[in-house]
Amino acid sequence: MPIITVKPNDYATIEFDDDFAAEVRLRVEAQRRVDLYVVDADGYEEFVGDRRFHYLLRSLNTRGMRKRFPGPDVYPWYILIENSHSVPVPVFYEVFYRR
Repeated sequence: MPIITVKPNDYATIEFDDDFAAEVRLRVEAQRRVDLYVVDADGYEEFVGDRRFHYLLRSLNTRGMRKRFPGPDVYPWYILIENSHSVPVPVFYEVFYRR
């Protein structure tokens, strides 16, 4: 399972640019509570631009997420992990595709 460490009061981005997937299974586990978003390319641009943004999935103030969802119609898509703590937060994630 890959691990990413999210810096204090910052966010991390995981990008997926794979071919079409009929279904995506996502598992995320964090050592502290974080905000998780799954966004498409437009949502990512809005997020980075500090504007109001749209998302495909969201889980706020959570230590984990397990979701199955239809594969996005547009690529790339992203997992955004926001850390509002003053310490780094390790986050484990797995993504599986069904074609």
